[in-house]
Amino acid sequence: MLEAAWQFRFCLRGHQHGELREERGVIANAVEVFTAVDAISANRDSADACHFVLLAVLCEWVSGEPLADDDAPEARWFDMETLLSDETVKSLAVDTVAKKALALAGQRMQASL
Repeated sequence: MLEAAWQFRFCLRGHQHGELREERGVIANAVEVFTAVDAISANRDSADACHFVLLAVLCEWVSGEPLADDDAPEARWFDMETLLSDETVKSLAVDTVAKKALALAGQRMQASL
């Protein structure tokens, strides 16, 4: 079981790294999967209803600037104050995930001192 979990984590980290580079133009090193968010379409009874499990991965930025595309009409860096503002339009659970990521990054920095 431990071997399967390690292989899944390794595969996921490699996939995340590639997706981020290909889809958004950012190169980063995946550090840790730290939470998951269920995204279920509002109309659960329709034929096109969907359920996605979005995995949040803490990454260390290497290079690149976020690129917008048809599936993300806006892509840019945000400071936490702007990101958490009620005026900022964002995806499901971004506030919660961002706060967890910031806390985890802070813990990792403290541990490395």
